Amino acid sequence: MKFFFIIFILLFNISCRTNLDYIVYHQSVNDADSLYRMANKPKKAYKKYRRTFRKYEPRNYSRIHEYQQYIQLGEKFNKRIKDKELFELIYLLAPNNDVGLFVAFEQVFQKHGIDSIIISEIMNDWEQNIDKELRDSISNAIYRDQNSIKENNEFLRKKVVEKNFLLFKNLMENNRFPSEEKVGMRDGSDNSLSIHALILNLFIEDHQFDYLRENLPRFIKSGDFSPYDYAFLVDLKISGIDQNSSFYGTSGNYTDTVKVNLKRKSIGLPSIFHADLIRKNVMVENDID
Repeated sequence: MKFFFIIFILLFNISCRTNLDYIVYHQSVNDADSLYRMANKPKKAYKKYRRTFRKYEPRNYSRIHEYQQYIQLGEKFNKRIKDKELFELIYLLAPNNDVGLFVAFEQVFQKHGIDSIIISEIMNDWEQNIDKELRDSISNAIYRDQNSIKENNEFLRKKVVEKNFLLFKNLMENNRFPSEEKVGMRDGSDNSLSIHALILNLFIEDHQFDYLRENLPRFIKSGDFSPYDYAFLVDLKISGIDQNSSFYGTSGNYTDTVKVNLKRKSIGLPSIFHADLIRKNVMVENDID
């Protein structure tokens, strides 16, 4: 009974936190992470995270893993962590289905009486709420994309890319952007669903690039698309034309760091210096040389 009650509360809270600007969310998360990572003020970081997650349905983007960091700081400072917050964490970890991440929070879950059975029930509930029709459409698009690359036929390649572009255009115009929360990261046959790679391959013709560059920020704002993925895709296209050009500093060359940082902030990215520090920390955490 407790499980179903908390699921109801969780879904109710999510429904009450819609139509918010997630660019502002990212900026707030970056501020919290800078307090933790750069200013060495973890208690202030925790308070900043808490205010942010009271207003926004949390995300847990790669590199910062903001919601994981929030829960870990709460444990460190013996703060009261609500069951609802742990249920949200499980929902956020579900698309990756990474056993290692669940193990990292095993003691926290056990402390709150959340065992493997409850976690499985939450995972199954998340799986049942996946938009399977949308997931299958994206899976088919990835299959077409990969096969057209293997065929090494320029005419076929352009035809497939345009077909996939029109699919994305239709989805975006109908507010059905295939976020990880909606479709997961694997299809029904357990194949990888790399939305990032698929969109990258849609940036071939100028009309495709122009449309996606103009319209994808709307889905950063809705919380459905990562600002880093957007910046990387735009910079890769721009630097491919001119190596001395870079809008967001993810690839290519640039000299005006202040200008680049302002553009990064406008879509919710941390500064160049902050991002480099995050990357170095991640490499140390994962023991990467």
